[in-house]
Amino acid sequence: MVVRRKLIFVVVGLALSCLLAACTGVGARTTSGDAQGEETAKEAKEEADKKKELKDTTITVATTDGPYALILNEFATPLLAESRVTLKVNEFGSPEEANTACKEGKADAAFCQRQNEFNAYDAEQQSGLVVVGPVFYKPIGVFSHKHDNLRDMPEDATIAVPNNTEERGRALMLLHREGVLTLNDPKRLDAGIYDLAENPRFLHLREADPVELIRLLDEVDYVVFGPDTPDDTDGEAKTDPEQNTEVEESAKKPDIASAIAVEASNSYAAKQYASIVATKQDNAEDAGVMALMEALRSPEFALFMQDEFGQELVAIG
Repeated sequence: MVVRRKLIFVVVGLALSCLLAACTGVGARTTSGDAQGEETAKEAKEEADKKKELKDTTITVATTDGPYALILNEFATPLLAESRVTLKVNEFGSPEEANTACKEGKADAAFCQRQNEFNAYDAEQQSGLVVVGPVFYKPIGVFSHKHDNLRDMPEDATIAVPNNTEERGRALMLLHREGVLTLNDPKRLDAGIYDLAENPRFLHLREADPVELIRLLDEVDYVVFGPDTPDDTDGEAKTDPEQNTEVEESAKKPDIASAIAVEASNSYAAKQYASIVATKQDNAEDAGVMALMEALRSPEFALFMQDEFGQELVAIG
């Protein structure tokens, strides 16, 4: 009889434990669901408040023709309109004119130049403008007609790099980042071929005029092209129509998509040569300027750049 009572108590205890656990589980799920709902509501409210705050905000941007004006007109204008921000785009004939308009208060921001170009302008003009942030860049790449990658690079390989200071420095910084060689200072923008700390594969670095680089693809192991490397043509071959076609095809600059290594968007060099938005110091935290930068750093902008320019121009993000 005692055994039976003990058994009954055990069974009842187990049942109560299961019931309590179930109730607790339901309560936990409900609490979790409520918390998630509150978070969603909070985010929706913050977004609504933000749009309300930006209502009737207008920002005027000084720019130049080309990708700058296209980005502002085709992408930024309609996206900002969704947040009730009106974007006015004023095109100028040169970055200097656009910067002057911003400096004189005729525009809220300037979007027309790369970081290095702005640095040179500001050093000369003492403009009083500041950089709000990077937007996009033109990547450099390593190309080869003889090898499929850098990993299996042979010793004593020859790599051709641009002989102009800016693109040579970027080329060496890319090779450093890829582990091909080591620079004394990996952030030295004007690095030269004698600034190597380590060259374990005994590579031969060959400097060449940018217009000659494309022809070297069939001669050396690797070539590093800068974003502004022009297509090359052999003028002597133009007298022979049959050869001329062949030369022009071989001299055509390869697309960056065919590169075996590409400058990364988060690299130091990419940001130093990225196209930027500049403004006056007291406008740096203006609501319109911040809204513009948010649009130009959005996932939508990265997709727009990819659709519009492929890998030739890449969003910094």
